[in-house]
Amino acid sequence: MIEGENKMETLLRRVGDQSRYQIILFIIFGLKWAISGMVLFSLNFFYIVPDFVCQDGDPIPAGKTCEDYVCSIDDPDFWLSRLQKPIPASIALDYGEVMLCGNDWMSSLLQSVSYGGSLVGFLVMSHVADNIGRKLSEKISWGLNILGCFLLLLSGTS
Repeated sequence: MIEGENKMETLLRRVGDQSRYQIILFIIFGLKWAISGMVLFSLNFFYIVPDFVCQDGDPIPAGKTCEDYVCSIDDPDFWLSRLQKPIPASIALDYGEVMLCGNDWMSSLLQSVSYGGSLVGFLVMSHVADNIGRKLSEKISWGLNILGCFLLLLSGTS
């Protein structure tokens, strides 16, 4: 071992910095972070809550907004006719009145849960990696990711 060099640098020099091992690790971890990024940021697009646009002939009561008027009518087809065009592909539309009419906070909460889970996961898994081992923490992390993907796959919408 050369003086001033730590064990990791010695190992890297021994296996080579562009060896097959390094390339495989780069691909594995690159795919993991690409998938994680897509999962985290996709919720921002899945839960878009579109605005309502009223027409000139709509009898909107004084002091009420277009959204108040549209949500007071119990007809999902009427709601869809008053959504901004083009209507975005959004999971929020699958839940109708629950997500559309005055409950924008639900969409924000569903988007935030993912980031909160990531924060907790980063804190917990770093502790597991330091105290139990990085290999086991990666297996647990991948296992939880795969379990979450299967649960999402099996959950249906109406």
